Amino acid sequence: MLGLNTNKVVNMRWLMNYLREVFCKHDWEREEVKATLKDTYTGDYKTDIRVSSTCKKCGYHKSYWKYLKYLGD
Repeated sequence: MLGLNTNKVVNMRWLMNYLREVFCKHDWEREEVKATLKDTYTGDYKTDIRVSSTCKKCGYHKSYWKYLKYLGD
């Protein structure tokens, strides 16, 4: 890969995201997507929500999963 050290690339990406996060007064755009997934271990189906937030000003993106109850309960 062109002789680039991947640790330095990852650290630079982290630093740029950190600086964007610190110096921007974020204007968040939030999106929630519901997904029904099958658990590979138990075979049960569950519904989870993926929450994705993107800043309209600087483009910083963060996301996480909100876990709900199993559908079988």
